[in-house]
Amino acid sequence: MSVNLLGGQTLTGTLAYATTTTDGWPAGMTSFPDVLTVNVSTKLHTVRVDHVSSIG
Repeated sequence: MSVNLLGGQTLTGTLAYATTTTDGWPAGMTSFPDVLTVNVSTKLHTVRVDHVSSIG
């Protein structure tokens, strides 16, 4: 998986994130995280979603 950042850098590795289900209104809605974790050669990189230009 490649994560392309706004500054032109690319991280290629295993992408991980966790979603949660809301209890309030609207009930059952899926909430996505504000950060992603990319594992590149056994080193974890935490990336803010608003710094990502594309994922592919």
